[in-house]
Amino acid sequence: MSCLLKHWTDRCFWGVSRRSGADIARLLCCAALAMAVSLHAAPPQLTPRLTEGRWPGIKAGTANAVMLSSHYVYVMMGYNGVAIFDISEVQQRLPNAQIKVVSKALFQDGTVAQHTIPITVAGKQYMVMVDEGGSAGLASAAAAKVACTAGLPPFPMARIYDISDEKNPTPVSKLMLETHDVKNCDQVLPDIAGLSIFTYGSHYCSVDNRDNATALACSYFNSGVRVFDIRDPARPREIAYYNPPSTGSMPGSSHAVFGQWKAGGPDWCASRLDFDLAKKQLITMCQDNGLVVLQFTGTDNWPFSTSTASLSQN
Repeated sequence: MSCLLKHWTDRCFWGVSRRSGADIARLLCCAALAMAVSLHAAPPQLTPRLTEGRWPGIKAGTANAVMLSSHYVYVMMGYNGVAIFDISEVQQRLPNAQIKVVSKALFQDGTVAQHTIPITVAGKQYMVMVDEGGSAGLASAAAAKVACTAGLPPFPMARIYDISDEKNPTPVSKLMLETHDVKNCDQVLPDIAGLSIFTYGSHYCSVDNRDNATALACSYFNSGVRVFDIRDPARPREIAYYNPPSTGSMPGSSHAVFGQWKAGGPDWCASRLDFDLAKKQLITMCQDNGLVVLQFTGTDNWPFSTSTASLSQN
C-alpha cells in the first residue's frame, strides 16, 4: 500500500491511494494535526478537518499514533488513553465529511499513550494499547517515586481492551511485570537512581497475527523483551523473556545519546518485534546489542497449535 505524504512537518495527513480499483485510506501521523486528502482526477486537495492540538470531542492534546482498521481510527492521545473515531464519512467522500468520536478509554495509571494494535482472538475483537509513560510521567527515578507514593504503578505497560463493542472499550488485562508492582518499589527505585527517562517501561509491542493473535511480544527497555500467551486475553501469561547482556557504551545508541547508559547496567530494548512462525523466531533490536534474533524452544511455547502465519505487519 502506498501513501501520499506532502511534506514532513509536525502535521498529520490522511494518505489516500488506489489499489485494484479500491480506495484505501491510511493515516500517517507525526504529532498534532490531521487533514483529509481527497484523490480524484484533479490534483489532491488538502482539507483541514482537525484543528491543531485538538481532535473532535477531545478538549486538547496531541496524537502520538494513529491506527486505521476498517472505518475506525484508534488515536493515542498524547498524555492519556485512546480515542476511537468513525471515519466512514471521509472514506465515502461525503460533502463536509465529519470525523465522529465513538468512545474514549482513559485511566490514571499511565501517560504518554504510545500505540495500539487492533487484533482478533478466537473470533473476538480486542485492542492492544501500549503506554510510553508511567503513572507520573516518563519513568524517571523522580517520577517513579511520585507514582509509588500515590500507590500507582511507576512504569508504563501494555494493556488489552475488549472492543467487540466499539462504543464501550472494556479493559480486560494489564501486562505488568514485577517491577510495576507497588509492593516492589523499595527494591526497584534504587536501581534507577540517576536515570531520567523510560527505565523499566514498555515501548513497542507486536502480535504474531492480528487476525488470529495468540502471542504478544513487547520491548520493555531495561526489562528487555517479554513474550505473553494471549489466547485468553483476560489472563495473559508470560512465556518467555530475553535480557540482553550489558555492553560498553555504543556510539550512536540512543541509550548513550539520552545519557541513560550505565556501566554494567541493562541494555535498552525499545524496538518493534517480528514473529517468524516458520522458523519459530522473534526478531527485534536493542540499543547497544543491535539486531537480536531469538529462538523459541520448549514444548509449552510459541508457536501454539492454533498459531498461524501472518502476511502483514503486526
